[in-house]
Amino acid sequence: MNRFILSLITLLATALCAEAQIYDIQLKNGSKMQVQVCSPQIFRVKITTQDSFPESLMERYGILKTDWDFKDGSISQTSRKATISNGRSKLVINKEDGSLAMISSDGKTIVEK
Repeated sequence: MNRFILSLITLLATALCAEAQIYDIQLKNGSKMQVQVCSPQIFRVKITTQDSFPESLMERYGILKTDWDFKDGSISQTSRKATISNGRSKLVINKEDGSLAMISSDGKTIVEK
């Protein structure tokens, strides 16, 4: 019975996340990056070396918000970088090394790592 309830909750959480804008990016080192556009100020970034992105415990127990409904994101890609925009800022991902830079709407670097 507990397994059934857990499966049902996982299915529901997956359905809620399926409506969010999520972009998968393949990095040159074989890792995969997943970026979710959550709001005009928030990007959620996950990275894995596995084939999929398993649900985290923080997601499973409702500690981490997963039901974002922001839908104003877009992506452009080249062989070396991916740029995800959300209307107010851009997240630039270097596909060579996985480094990130968040750029404001006026072109200033907010954070770079």
